[in-house]
Amino acid sequence: MRRGGCVGAVAALALVAGASAALDATQTTRIPLLHGEDMSNVVYHSDGVWLIGVVNDAQCGEPCEVVKETLQAAHEKAGDLVNLATIDAFQMIEGDDGEMVSLQEAFNITTLPSMLLYSYGPKVMLKGIKMDAQTVLALAGQGPKAFLKYLRNFIPSAVSRVRQFGLTKFLTYEEPHLPRVLLIHAKKKTPLVFMRLSLQFDRRAVFGEVVASDVDADFLLRFGVGDADDELPRMLVSPPGETVDAEAESFADWEVYEEGDNSYPAVSRWLMGRLPEVPIPHVRSFDGFESACVAKGGICFVAFLPGDGDERDDLLDAYRYVAGRSYSHANLVAANQFTISKLPVHFAWVDGDKQAAMMAAFGITAPPGVVGVNPRKKLFSAYRGAFDPDGVHDFILRMMDGKEQVDSYDSLPAWRDEAAEQAAASASRKAKKGKGKGDGAGKKKKKKGTKKKKKKAAAEADGAEL
Repeated sequence: MRRGGCVGAVAALALVAGASAALDATQTTRIPLLHGEDMSNVVYHSDGVWLIGVVNDAQCGEPCEVVKETLQAAHEKAGDLVNLATIDAFQMIEGDDGEMVSLQEAFNITTLPSMLLYSYGPKVMLKGIKMDAQTVLALAGQGPKAFLKYLRNFIPSAVSRVRQFGLTKFLTYEEPHLPRVLLIHAKKKTPLVFMRLSLQFDRRAVFGEVVASDVDADFLLRFGVGDADDELPRMLVSPPGETVDAEAESFADWEVYEEGDNSYPAVSRWLMGRLPEVPIPHVRSFDGFESACVAKGGICFVAFLPGDGDERDDLLDAYRYVAGRSYSHANLVAANQFTISKLPVHFAWVDGDKQAAMMAAFGITAPPGVVGVNPRKKLFSAYRGAFDPDGVHDFILRMMDGKEQVDSYDSLPAWRDEAAEQAAASASRKAKKGKGKGDGAGKKKKKKGTKKKKKKAAAEADGAEL
């Protein structure tokens, strides 16, 4: 590393899941100073965007101070949208080969200050996009507003632009079973808060935006917007569990966000209580497996869980959390601009106690366990570690990245049809109950007839004696 230099290179981009609250930049008044292990324990396990200033006071001096001050000012403006932090260039991190190496060596940082950028979603620690340090210092000199304006180019979005004649496509084409979240506004660009929400809830809803100047007054009136100047921005959510009728004259049944606080935490909490959880089908038969996994394509991650009880409920909650994480990657569509596309990942769960043969076929000896299956290619990989959200999530990312060993199968054991067995057992119980009632009535009738015969015989005997 050249001593005292002010120009550097290298930033990193990629994608993954849930940050540790202890070091989440949104939870502190000052941006955190990361340690080497935080790169894998915190950043790698975070779904959020991370911008990390690489500094060293002894080697960098004033230029590093400028970058730290700019990051702090940016945090105060957008700390709930982007995770901002600093790290010393000589902190030790784990390299690709598993050996410990200094940060500056791992990223080939030759001058300071530098920055590392990780986009939303799963992250590859040592791969990314170079961010010229000279550009960083130039932006830092312009203040936090210019800095954030540049940064937004690296934040992907799952928001579709809905125009006058594009409403039907937005409402019906992509995953029609999911609710729609629509923002009507008058800005030139998608608000950062809405971009962040579209990433957080990308598996629970489809997000769209309408710029008022793109549509006519009748279009706006269908969503209850009369005077656009006074009533915008307006965010609406379609009713859950219903497929939206694109030809409806009015969408008055959509719920409107009217809390007044348009910050990311406030709107996120509001949506959290209104959008359904990511569905995880309970596979109980061959047909259920076909519907939940085979028909959807991609990789289906099936959790084999124990039977009823608190343990099963706790494990299912943990698995539901994993299913709700982001499984997507960023696509470069223009210079420093990204969109997001979802990975073909699906989830299901099985009662391992009732489907023991199927569980054994995938190499799992006892529940709980998780298997990733590509049913069309007849390939699978089993996760046998501790059933904790981070462990399962890491397994999913490794398999999607081709880093898990996979096995093949020619055929699977027959699925027990739990519903059919339950129906047969119920019918058998009813039949036994009905037979019992019939036998009782016959015995009672027979007993009554015997009494009559005895009474008649006694009367005849009395007559004979007279």
